[in-house]
Amino acid sequence: MIVAFTIAFTISWECTLIVMGGFPVVMIAMVISIKAGQAGIKDGLIAYQQCAGLAEQSLQSVKVVQTYGREELESKNYNKYLVRTFDVAKAANFFKSFGSQ
Repeated sequence: MIVAFTIAFTISWECTLIVMGGFPVVMIAMVISIKAGQAGIKDGLIAYQQCAGLAEQSLQSVKVVQTYGREELESKNYNKYLVRTFDVAKAANFFKSFGSQ
């Protein structure tokens, strides 16, 4: 924005007014990007913690899981959490992309 102000001000004061008119839009996009980034990180960490907790629980009781033939069930549960993690990351990146322009 500083470069835009400098260039616009050297060209003409009318051009500077046009750039200043776009300043609120840029600031709103930055705020949305920051908020989405913070929310996305928080949601992503929660989703990854759920995946890690399920994997740790399954690995600690691997004998029981294998004895009762629950490998497929545990795999489906883990994949369910991974899909949720992917969806959370995708949504967060979508909103963060608005602020990166």
